[in-house]
Amino acid sequence: MKKFLRIADKAMYRFVDYVSAAMTFLIFAIVTMVVIMRFVFRSSSMGFEELPTYFMMIAIWLGAVICSRDPKEGQIKIDLIVNGIKNPYVRSAINMICSLFSVSCIGLYTWLSWKYTVYVYTVGQATFALKVPIWIMVGLTFVACLFLTVYEIAILAREANHFREIGRKGGDAA
Repeated sequence: MKKFLRIADKAMYRFVDYVSAAMTFLIFAIVTMVVIMRFVFRSSSMGFEELPTYFMMIAIWLGAVICSRDPKEGQIKIDLIVNGIKNPYVRSAINMICSLFSVSCIGLYTWLSWKYTVYVYTVGQATFALKVPIWIMVGLTFVACLFLTVYEIAILAREANHFREIGRKGGDAA
C-alpha cells in the first residue's frame, strides 16, 4: 500500500508540476502577445486576453496542492497560539481538530467544484470571445481540489497517528 501511495504521490506531483509550468508559460506568452498586438500592431488580440485569468486561477489552485504536499514547509500555520500550549497532547488535539476542519472545508469545495464542472459541461458554457469550453478550466480546478483533499487527508492521518503516539506515551511526553 505504501508503494502505491508513493507512486500516486509522484504521479500527482508530476501532473501538478507540468500543468502549472504550462499555465505559467501560457500566461506569459499570451500577455506578451496581447501587448505586442495592441501596442505594436495596433490590432485586436482576438479575445485571447480572457485566457490568462483562467490560467492564473488554475495555477493558484495547483500551487495550493504543492503547498499541501509538504505540511512542514508549505502549509500556512498559526503557530503562535498552538506553540503557547505546553501540553503536547492538547497541542496535537488542536492540530488534529484544525486539520479535520480543513479536510471538511476543502472536501466540500471539491464536491461543489465537481458539481459545477458537470453543470457547465451539460449546459455547454464557453468563454465569451474564444468559445473555449469552461468545463476544461473548471475541471482542472476540480482536479487540483481533489489532489488538495487527498493531501489534506494524509496530513490528518499523520496528525491522528501523532496524537495516538502521544496518548500511548502519556499526555506529558513530547
